[in-house]
Amino acid sequence: MDLFDVARACRRRWYVTVPLMVLTLALAGAAYLAVPTVYRASTVVGLAPSPVSGGEGNGIINNGGTIMLAHLTAAGLSSPTGAREIEDSTGATDFAAAVVAVPGGQMPMVNLVASAHDRDTAESAVTMSQRLAKDELNRIQANAGIPERAYGVLCQVSGTPVIDVLRPGRMKLVAGIVGLGLIISVLAGVYWDLRRTRSQLRDQGEGDRLTDADTPEPPSPADADGGEVPGRHRG
Repeated sequence: MDLFDVARACRRRWYVTVPLMVLTLALAGAAYLAVPTVYRASTVVGLAPSPVSGGEGNGIINNGGTIMLAHLTAAGLSSPTGAREIEDSTGATDFAAAVVAVPGGQMPMVNLVASAHDRDTAESAVTMSQRLAKDELNRIQANAGIPERAYGVLCQVSGTPVIDVLRPGRMKLVAGIVGLGLIISVLAGVYWDLRRTRSQLRDQGEGDRLTDADTPEPPSPADADGGEVPGRHRG
């Protein structure tokens, strides 16, 4: 059986394949609407040397540049403890901080991203992370013994947090349901076509046998001549 045979079988048994496809589309639509909406808020902060000392006296900046401070700050915020604090305090479902790649010589930036099931929660989580980023930066420099006048500082790069409305995994789920439904519909149509075809062939064979059984046999020569075989006479 090739693809043309499959197509013909599905066309002959459209009353099987079409309802199954309609049911598949209904399930896919329900799944599309059932996927919960996720609000993702993001903002970007930059990191610059101290405006007072210009970075002089800051061992971290002198050895690794402000990019090192940016990576340390992002790592502290994204640590299990830091992320959990933001999530537990605001009700956010997820939080992450990552350094944004910028051309050499430019101010390094940290992208703060929080996800939640409502817009206000996501925005408040990002706002809180900005405050915690400043605290984390100061903690890192204090632990390194850097004088406060040489502290690197955070600069607000983006204004109001950007809110994205997402439904993660929705298209994959819908595509999976439609694909599975299409396969089931085709298999059901082919199976039903084979079953009906075999049933018809079986009924036809039984009908032929009944017809042969009901057809009378032609009379023998003896019966035709009154019981005597031609060429023979009684003595």
